[in-house]
Amino acid sequence: MSSIFLSHNSKDKEFVRKLALRLQNYNVKIWFDEAEIKVGDSLIKKIENGIDDMEYLGVILSPNSIDSEWVNKEVEMALNEEICGRKVKVLPLLYKKCTIPGFLKGKLYADFTTKKKFEESFEKLLITLGIDKNDSSRSSGEICILEKDFKKRIIEYFKPATVTIEYFEDLSGIDFIKVDRDKDTFALFTYWTKPTEIEILNKIFNEGSKKLHSIDFIDQYVVTDEEKTVFINSLEQKYDLPQESYPAQWTEISEHGESAVLEWEEWLFTRMPISLKYIK
Repeated sequence: MSSIFLSHNSKDKEFVRKLALRLQNYNVKIWFDEAEIKVGDSLIKKIENGIDDMEYLGVILSPNSIDSEWVNKEVEMALNEEICGRKVKVLPLLYKKCTIPGFLKGKLYADFTTKKKFEESFEKLLITLGIDKNDSSRSSGEICILEKDFKKRIIEYFKPATVTIEYFEDLSGIDFIKVDRDKDTFALFTYWTKPTEIEILNKIFNEGSKKLHSIDFIDQYVVTDEEKTVFINSLEQKYDLPQESYPAQWTEISEHGESAVLEWEEWLFTRMPISLKYIK
């Protein structure tokens, strides 16, 4: 199993969490302070041990981190390990444009500054870590639920309140759950609230002694050919589309094609399975 210490400034925590969740989907062992440092721990000792135990140190570069005393200290420790021939390797990971510190200028950095570059650099990072990029699609299939049923269970839990569920753009998890209370107020459950969105999901998808750790969309549609045919036929009638046509043709053959394709894609999305990842 590959392992990486993510050195970062606390102001960049949201990006680091997103990157960590993506890497955990590939069974990469992650070390970053909010998960590892407990009350009463020696901060310096924990960081030293974290670096010693990891194969790589990923330095999250941003205007916040290059001025951070702790990030510089962590990099210094790791570079000393690398120079002494030990296993730790330093990997610069550019989150926001900034001046690259002199001691890292000789190293090739991965650019995560835009969505497109994030995906490209993430693949390169996987290669560096010795990971097959296709492993992300091999999520646990032991406990799955269709997106439409996942959302239905959450809505039923908060009934009769109106519930809004928003996923991260890359489908790496839930961005927030919003539950309307009255005209102006609402309850919000995210990574930054208490309880968190995962703590709420644990109540809804309770598995006894197991604890829900995260959710993972599986890049596949669980739908039969018969179900597809029935739904396509219903869209053909609704939007007056030619019989036996298919979605890829609709925008070219009908003025209503774009609306039909949108409804088709939304229907397919609800048939995506979500893997519920539990730990004991």
